[in-house]
Amino acid sequence: MSETDRNSRYAATSEDFDFEAGDRVLVRVREHGDSGNIEGKFEATVEGFETGVSAVSSDRAVFDPPWDSISGVKFRYYEAEFEVLDDAE
Repeated sequence: MSETDRNSRYAATSEDFDFEAGDRVLVRVREHGDSGNIEGKFEATVEGFETGVSAVSSDRAVFDPPWDSISGVKFRYYEAEFEVLDDAE
């Protein structure tokens, strides 16, 4: 599947998140969703958002992770902490 086809499956924005498709984000995954020890963190580009029926209860942000993955990594707003990285680096 081409990058264009993959990204067209997702919405460009979501009311649940303070960032949008194309942003570079630091993702901190915590042990208990939004509390507990940080279990992992990575920088990734936001591919888009699963909204509506495909996300069932709330939107999920889809990230292109820094490792090989068949599909993007997906989190709901309460499953991790997100920090938008400044492009001026």
